Amino acid sequence: MSTWAARRVACPCGHTFEAQLADGLHITRLPEVRQRILDGTFHNATCPACQVTRVVETKTLYTDFDRYHWVAIAPPWLVSDWQSWTSVVIEEFDHNMRVAAPPMIRGLAEQFEVRLVFGLDALAEKLRAWDGGLDDRLIEAMKLQLLQQHTETVVRPGFRLRLAEVDRAAWTLTFSVL
Repeated sequence: MSTWAARRVACPCGHTFEAQLADGLHITRLPEVRQRILDGTFHNATCPACQVTRVVETKTLYTDFDRYHWVAIAPPWLVSDWQSWTSVVIEEFDHNMRVAAPPMIRGLAEQFEVRLVFGLDALAEKLRAWDGGLDDRLIEAMKLQLLQQHTETVVRPGFRLRLAEVDRAAWTLTFSVL
């Protein structure tokens, strides 16, 4: 079951307002939300004061039982604490899927891809890779290799390299820089 809550959002303009944001997404029942994640329009909120629409990043759990995906999303600014977050995600998955779950669900746990991403754009990248039949870990290794080869021209504060498109017919991957 998906869970939503009203959250206070602080706009850079100084105004604070409420927005309905997801705490957990059971995406199997929400294909339109999955598409909004891919489109970059999910968790967008418009400030009533300045009328600027921005993505609101929060801690969210994304599950897709049809595709066996369990993805914890943390805000991008917490990436430097990735080791602590990784431990929490593994503990939460183990508890919810192996300990507290009914036997039928426990039997599915081994099939799940369990991931931690920082930002909704990183979740969209995982979905694109998986939709394209690619191993997302391979994509991460390719990105590291690209960064090593082009450090002087592409790496800068706030830089994020993301898989933007997969064309399996032509065997091309398109990356975007955010």
